[in-house]
Amino acid sequence: MATGGGTIAPQRPKKDTKMDDKNGFKITGKGYSTDRQTDQGASNVSSPQSSSRPLSGTTSNSEDIVELGEPIGSFQLPTEAMELLQNVMQVNKDLEEQVVALRLRIDVEQKNQETEKKKVVHEKDRALKVKDHEISELTESISVRDYRIKHLNKEKEEQSQQLLEKIDEITELKSLVEQTEDYAKDLNKKVSKLREEKRHLESDTLYKSQSDEIKKLKHELHSVKDKLVSMQNELTRARHIIEQQNTKIKNLEYEKGEMNSRFRDDLEKASRAMRLEVERMREVMKQQYEEMKNLRAQNNEIFSDVRDIKDLLLNSRESTTKRESLDINRLPMAPRSPKPAVRSSMPNMKINKGASKNSSNLPPLENEQPAGSKWIPAGARRSMNMSAKLRRPDK
Repeated sequence: MATGGGTIAPQRPKKDTKMDDKNGFKITGKGYSTDRQTDQGASNVSSPQSSSRPLSGTTSNSEDIVELGEPIGSFQLPTEAMELLQNVMQVNKDLEEQVVALRLRIDVEQKNQETEKKKVVHEKDRALKVKDHEISELTESISVRDYRIKHLNKEKEEQSQQLLEKIDEITELKSLVEQTEDYAKDLNKKVSKLREEKRHLESDTLYKSQSDEIKKLKHELHSVKDKLVSMQNELTRARHIIEQQNTKIKNLEYEKGEMNSRFRDDLEKASRAMRLEVERMREVMKQQYEEMKNLRAQNNEIFSDVRDIKDLLLNSRESTTKRESLDINRLPMAPRSPKPAVRSSMPNMKINKGASKNSSNLPPLENEQPAGSKWIPAGARRSMNMSAKLRRPDK
């Protein structure tokens, strides 16, 4: 990029240059030119030189740009070349606009730099004026002291007695003059150094680069401030969303607590009902267990009754066979044997069960019923009594 008003050569990638070489289209730093071989001969088409500043004809459209180059209309270019030419013109136009913007920016920067330089120069001039005023005062003091020395020399004859004191004063004044001269020389050296530094700063590129960096940093600072503002807006929006989500979470937690309390109440009710049902089932199972126990005892008693009846039947059969075998005409020589063993539940019978052979482990049989009552087996009677006891709580 040329800042002094020169031409600008647009940079193009390698791919485009290859395509331009194939099509015979070349782009130079000053403008455009097409080199294509036709049947009649070689014709060169060139557009006017593109300056860094935009032309009046190039700001409207690509059609106006084509109209400006009269040699282009002498023959018809291919569509690819025309598109490429229009693209190059558009790139040139964009570059010219960028150059104008950069020039404006450079002018503004130069104005700012000139104002800053003027401020620095003004401050340095003020300091130099102060130093010049001090030098003038010192020179005036030197001239006054010289005058006093001359006046003292004239009055030397009259004031011979004070000559030594005046000589001392003169020597002191001379020393002061030397000191002031040295001081003035130092001031002159400092002033010269400041002037050289001023010239160096004016001609140094570091100052310009530093000023450019300062401007870039200011621009970055403005962009960071804008980003901070956008981030603050995003933060406020995120906080609003978080507050909404927190309210939703609180509502969900409240609903969860209510559901938990309801679930606990329902669970307690169900557990109570289950406990009552289990207790009732336990009572029913106890009753069934007692009934089964009674039925088992009843079965055992019935089994023992059946065995007793079987023993009685066997004994009765043996006694009948013995009677049949005895002689009818023969009288008995001895009293009859005791009565056979009979079940204790049968009426009018009381026999010791130990006399029988097969019932040695059973308890003795006794008459448990009165004479006029109906005969009921002992096992059935016990089961009836136990069932009556179990039915009482239900009533």
